[in-house]
Formats: sequence, structure tokens, C-alpha cells
Amino acid sequence: MEPAKEIKSENTSTEGMEHIFAQEEFQEQEQILAQEQEEQELLPQDIQAVELVPVSSAAEAFNKTRRYISKLAKDGRILAEKNDKNQWMVELESVRCFFQEERTKERTVPEHENKGNRSVREILEQERIKELKNRNEELEQEVRNAHYRLGYLENEMGRKEEQIKLLEDRKHKT
Repeated sequence: MEPAKEIKSENTSTEGMEHIFAQEEFQEQEQILAQEQEEQELLPQDIQAVELVPVSSAAEAFNKTRRYISKLAKDGRILAEKNDKNQWMVELESVRCFFQEERTKERTVPEHENKGNRSVREILEQERIKELKNRNEELEQEVRNAHYRLGYLENEMGRKEEQIKLLEDRKHKT
């Protein structure tokens, strides 16, 4: 019986390898930034922060009466919502677009937009829900396709295994 071999351990150091660790840390930071950017890209581009102002401010900004702006909000011709005090808060960009398009007399608000009692946030949430439902349907179809393909491939593997068994049986018989 041979004697056990002695294992010598050597002390190691990371001296002179700082550039390698710095490079790894830099790569990790790049990955984190890339992930954050990817998450931002997944958000819909058309959903942005909405600035809501009182009817009086909008009326003053566009040289119209408060009553007229309130009527536009109530009729759903501009994006608006009521606050806690039951006062209309309107989205300035919507008002600007309305008056710009009013010149051509072709302004119509789609049915899914505000009808006086829905908040802008609710409208944006519903649009996002529609997008997510569509994406969900696409992914479900991809899963169904993958499941079908998996079944097909499993069937083909079974057929190949049977052929292999038949070939092995033929070899043993000869």
C-alpha cells in the first residue's frame, strides 16, 4: 500500500488582476442598463404623463369661456375627468388639438375615448389592457403551435425507435 501523497497548498493573490475585476463589474453594469432600457421599450410609447388643469386655466389659455370648455368636456370632445370636488380637470393637449382641428370641422372623438365621466387614466388603462390581451392571444397561439410541434416530434421519435428495434431484431436473426 502506498503512503498518501502530501498535498501542498500555495497561497494565491489577485494582485495585478484589478483590471479583470473592473472589466467584469463594468459588464455587469452594462447588462443592468440594457435590461432597464429593454423594460422601458416594452412600455407603450403613446402613453405619457398627462397634465390635467382646471377648466378656468384652459379657458384662459385658449381665450374661451369656462362654460364652453366644460361643455366640451361633458360632451367628451376633449379628454377630461372630474376631481374630488366634482370639477372638470381637462388635458391641455387635448384642448389644443380640438381647437386646431375645429378649424377644419372634422373633429370627432372615437367612441372609446372620454364621454364625460371616464378619467383619462381609465382610458389609457383600457388601451393598455387591449394591447395586453392581443399580446396574450399571440402568445397563446405560439404555445398551441409549440405544443402541436412537440406532439409531432414525439410521434416521430416513437416511429424512429420502432424502426431501430426492427433493425436490431433483423441483425440478431441473421
